[in-house]
Amino acid sequence: MDKELVSLNIHNKSLSNDPKKRIKAPGNLETSLIGYTNPQEGDNPYIKKKFSPEKLTSGSSKAYNRKANKHGKGYYVHTDGEKDQRNQGLRNVVSYPASLKEKPTNDDDDDDDDKEFGVINLSQITPSPSKNKKPVITGKIEGLLEISDDEDGDTKRTKKRRRNNASTISLEPINLLNSFEEAKYGSRRDILRRYKSKRIPAPITTRSELLKRARVHFKDLGHIIAGEKSPSEYYVKAKELQRNSAHETMTAKEQTKVDWEQFYGGYYGFQRQSIIGNEITKVCKNDLQKHRKNPTMSYWSIPSFATHVLANEVIIRMIMEDLNLDFEAAEKFCQESTDYGIVIADKVDIEDDV
Repeated sequence: MDKELVSLNIHNKSLSNDPKKRIKAPGNLETSLIGYTNPQEGDNPYIKKKFSPEKLTSGSSKAYNRKANKHGKGYYVHTDGEKDQRNQGLRNVVSYPASLKEKPTNDDDDDDDDKEFGVINLSQITPSPSKNKKPVITGKIEGLLEISDDEDGDTKRTKKRRRNNASTISLEPINLLNSFEEAKYGSRRDILRRYKSKRIPAPITTRSELLKRARVHFKDLGHIIAGEKSPSEYYVKAKELQRNSAHETMTAKEQTKVDWEQFYGGYYGFQRQSIIGNEITKVCKNDLQKHRKNPTMSYWSIPSFATHVLANEVIIRMIMEDLNLDFEAAEKFCQESTDYGIVIADKVDIEDDV
């Protein structure tokens, strides 16, 4: 196979003398036309060397038939002998180069075919062996409770008491609002001690009683709105906020900047102040609508103005009755006792009996 091969179109073109352009025989290319190099005994490739330019070794069992092409050059066509044909089963199909020793086969035994191609013989299936169970640890383990069916009465009672004791130990939920108020104003005990000498009456616990006392002073509100009577400091503060604003009504951003505690109704607390303010919007509806273009009322809105301004006008007069004070002293004490209303009065529920 050291002869040089020419191209297939040799009749159309002249053969080049340049050795680089000549077609040479494939070296180690393993094909069915040219045998791969260094064949080993027992190799049985799937693609047989059927066409050969020359005969194989004399010991081969192959039959040869020489044929000539149109150029007069011949090649050998060989066929397998009987022995090779018997060993031509799919069992021996391997990827080339094979170079693998073929296992001896038995024509009468079909088990190899079953194993090789994954065929399962159902008659030979046996159950898988059961796993050995892990031994149960019956010894004592430190840190764990011993539980058994034959516990004596004392042990059960001891455990029950232990569970009961554990269940009684619970953390009370933290009230952040109370914690904040206590840090800012002091505890309930501190507030009561601070105002003990002032003889503040107990918070009113029914809506009917609260409104009965408040309605007595509603007659003054019309005069205050109309400017016929001097207002309290609460009205002055509300008017000041309106004048310092560039808006006709209070914006949400402005609401966040208001110190709302300075508009709380003293020791009556904001809860009772809101009830009075809501009643003012109902009873004094005509006066409020008549003066709705009042710049201060328009800036605050009627409901907010009734609660944060007019309700305090009523509370000041109620404080005058409670503590027998004049208007100025009652107004001052109303502004100073806001902490009492937040910590004490607002924590007392009021019954809605109306």
